[in-house]
Amino acid sequence: MGRRGSAVTEHAWVALGSNLGDRGAHLLAACRRLAAAPGVASLVRGPFRETPALVLPGTPPQPAYLNAAARLETTLGPAALLDRLQAVEAALGRPAGSGRGVWAPRTVDLDLLFHGRSAASDARLTLPHPRWARRAFVLLPILDVEPGFVSPEPRPRAAGRLLRGLWGATSAASTPPPA
Repeated sequence: MGRRGSAVTEHAWVALGSNLGDRGAHLLAACRRLAAAPGVASLVRGPFRETPALVLPGTPPQPAYLNAAARLETTLGPAALLDRLQAVEAALGRPAGSGRGVWAPRTVDLDLLFHGRSAASDARLTLPHPRWARRAFVLLPILDVEPGFVSPEPRPRAAGRLLRGLWGATSAASTPPPA
């Protein structure tokens, strides 16, 4: 945490995903918009990783996702950053309301994973993101940006150790198991 003028600058982590249209172009556009947003001092993004879409049993398959993670330095608070993420999603064609379902395909999905050491739990925002540590499609991209990542939670967790736990006995395989 640092100071930029009188505003506190925090590190925030965002998971990015897209499984509709030109997925790479959508993710690049999202990063450009976020990096240019007032209150965002810097954005570092890792490479894109393709992962299978998670679907409910009995539902049709969906196109694969491109996923990445980005670390931002921002003076925006958690709620203001969430507003910015949702504005970028809307600008890039993600519908509000029913199109925001957990299992719905999307042009772009931006999830706020961490905002400094902030904790929140309400109908709109939960920090840290409640499922970050159980998703290889989140852990791998975080490790691409920061190989030794340890969560800023009261009980810190190392992303690499979590990932090895998810993979279990298959960790020696050349291809990670589906997320």
